[in-house]
Amino acid sequence: MVWKQHFTTGISKVSQITRGWKSPRRGLRILMYHAVGTDIPDDSSNIFNIQPDLFKTHIDALVNNSNINLVPLSAPHKNYNTTDVAITFDDGYRDNLYIAAPILCELNIPFTVYLTTDYIGSNNHLYLTKDDVKVLSELPGVTIGSHGKTHTKLTTCSHSVLKDELFTGKHYLEDLLGQKVVSLSYPHGDVDRRVRDVAMDAGYELGTTSRVDINKANQDPLLLNRVHILSYDTSRTLKMKTEGDWDWYRWKDRF
Repeated sequence: MVWKQHFTTGISKVSQITRGWKSPRRGLRILMYHAVGTDIPDDSSNIFNIQPDLFKTHIDALVNNSNINLVPLSAPHKNYNTTDVAITFDDGYRDNLYIAAPILCELNIPFTVYLTTDYIGSNNHLYLTKDDVKVLSELPGVTIGSHGKTHTKLTTCSHSVLKDELFTGKHYLEDLLGQKVVSLSYPHGDVDRRVRDVAMDAGYELGTTSRVDINKANQDPLLLNRVHILSYDTSRTLKMKTEGDWDWYRWKDRF
C-alpha cells in the first residue's frame, strides 16, 4: 500500500509540474469522502476514515482556495470558466451528522450524503439511524441520496435484484423523508450501461461513480466522475486532486 501511495503521488506531482502556470481544470469536481473519525471494520488499510482535525484542515483549505467555488451537487449544465467543487459522503456513517455536518454547516457549505438503506436502523453504531437521517436531511444545504439497498456491486446483480437495489433504496428514503430522492452513488463505483439505464428507469437524475475526472457540461448526469479523498491526503494532495493533477488516474476505471 505504501509503495502504491508514493508511486501515484509521484506521478501526480509530475502532472502538477507539467501543468505549471496553467489554471486548474475547469468544470464540476466532485469529492468523495466516507467516514470522519470512525474506524471501519473492513477497511484494513484505513484509507476511508479521515480524522476530524484533518477533515477540518481540508475544509479550511477548500474555503481558502480562490481557484474553486464550493457548490451543491447538480448535473453539469454550463461551459465552465471556473472549477466548481461539490462534497459528497458515501455509506451513511453517523459521524457525517455529528462531526462533518457541524463543520460544513457553520461555513454554509452544501454537501450530499449517500445512504445504504439496509444500514439504517441496523443497530450498528457505525451508521445513521432513522432519526439521524431525518435530522441530517433538515440541515441547510444537505442533500440525501441513495447508495443502494445492501451496498452490493450492481453489475453482478440479476435484473430483478438490480431493480430491488435501486428502486427499494430510493423508495425507502422517500417514504422516510417525505421528499424526492433523485441522486444515486453506485456502490463500489460499480456501474455499466445496464445499471445506468435501470437507475434512470428508477427515477434517478444524478449518478456518481468512482472514476477520477472532472465533469464538463456534456457529461452524462448518471455517470458523474468523482475523486476519492483518502485518510492520508494532506491539504497539498487535496489541492492537487481538486485542481486536476490526479486526473491521469482515470485510465483505471472505464465505463
